[in-house]
Amino acid sequence: MISIETRIAGAPRPPTGGRGISIETRIAGIPCIVETTYISVVRPDCRADSDWDYTGYSELEWVVLDRRGRPAPWLQRKVTDEDEERINEEIFNQMETL
Repeated sequence: MISIETRIAGAPRPPTGGRGISIETRIAGIPCIVETTYISVVRPDCRADSDWDYTGYSELEWVVLDRRGRPAPWLQRKVTDEDEERINEEIFNQMETL
């Protein structure tokens, strides 16, 4: 199983300006766009010294944008744990189709 670390509040990297993966979704029933700012996937390696590298892991950071593509920190504050899990899954599903 791959562990996922997600940072959504105050992403340390600036938005990618359309170069990241963007998905249309809803948060608290409000339509919006979620755009990735950072993705790192480390595949499992059975020869690794670290348990993290042995099992593999992913890091994912994203920001919430309004439907016009502007940052929406007020909406990002409404993200629940369930929203975060669903959005992460949607992003990884989108990555698989690329």
